[in-house]
Amino acid sequence: MKNQTKRFSTLALVFTAITLFVSIFVMPNQASAFGWVSRSCIVLGAQESITWDVLGVTRTLYTGSNHYRNERGAMVFLHGVRSPQEPTAHSYAGHIAFNGTGEYWIGRVDGFHWERFGTNWRRWATTQATDCNAAQWGFIHG
Repeated sequence: MKNQTKRFSTLALVFTAITLFVSIFVMPNQASAFGWVSRSCIVLGAQESITWDVLGVTRTLYTGSNHYRNERGAMVFLHGVRSPQEPTAHSYAGHIAFNGTGEYWIGRVDGFHWERFGTNWRRWATTQATDCNAAQWGFIHG
């Protein structure tokens, strides 16, 4: 009986924590529940910036990603990659080196994350990365 009570208390605590998280962070921010990240990840060969609507809502998103190469300690600008400005729930600007291009370098990525409202644009965030930023994946901003 004691183990059942303990198990019930643990489940109640987990349920309460999830409910509290959703009510504080997700529900009030439904209009702006976004995630964004940039990464310069040698393990995956990725240099990219990504913007997404966490709830999967289609919006007019735009993502820019500037790529730099580390040349003897100095970051040298190489090029900028831009996503289409179109209705989507997931906006991507970048490239993966292991797709046959062989284009990857150790460096930095600067990301710019935008959404259009009618004729106006709102910048949600700017991001910068010199690594994979694995800890940021799935994080809700808003």
